[in-house]
Amino acid sequence: EPAGTPAAANAEPSPTPDPAAIMSRAADVMTELESAAFEITRNGGPAYIDAGQTLNFTSASGVFGSPGSIDGTLAVAASGAALEIGFISVGDNQYITNPLNQQWEQLPADWGFDPAALFDPETGWRPLLQEDLSDARLVGNSAFGGVERYRITATAAGARVEAILGGLAGKDAVEIEFFVDTETYQIVQMSFKTDSAGAEPAEWLLRFFNFNEPVTITEPQIGG
Repeated sequence: EPAGTPAAANAEPSPTPDPAAIMSRAADVMTELESAAFEITRNGGPAYIDAGQTLNFTSASGVFGSPGSIDGTLAVAASGAALEIGFISVGDNQYITNPLNQQWEQLPADWGFDPAALFDPETGWRPLLQEDLSDARLVGNSAFGGVERYRITATAAGARVEAILGGLAGKDAVEIEFFVDTETYQIVQMSFKTDSAGAEPAEWLLRFFNFNEPVTITEPQIGG
């Protein structure tokens, strides 16, 4: 008597996850975060954070605390010199350290970089992932950081990318690659290229980790 067909052969194949549904769920998860650590790096073409185009964004790292608070460090290049600038955002109040004396002061009005923009419920994750993405494609799953992640590419409206980068990008549509945790739907990485003030595009890499860990962010003392 011939051997029976292995049960595995009769199993229904797992349905392919819907990338648009994944991104919509990720939007809810990322918008409802209590906290997260982040790292943002730029390579390639320049991205100036000031109207005079003297401070070229290099990287930023820090922590977000809900609702709308950020504590971090910004690295910029100015006339060939590398500078580090502290920044704190609490509600509508934003502060930076003066790179010359390291004292805290109000964020200048002509600065374009606002690290809190990505986490803003009205301008950040939810509209980016639920309203301003098109052509979402599930490239596959990747063992990113030793953990299974969805790898998804999609086209984002340029105006939305400009908003979440605080004006550091142009208004042209941008193709973004996302890595999304398959269990929590947290976005752990996104990368893309944007137009720049130089001859080559700016290349952006954003990483997110340490989700929902205890974070306390307080406003600094001006001049301190």
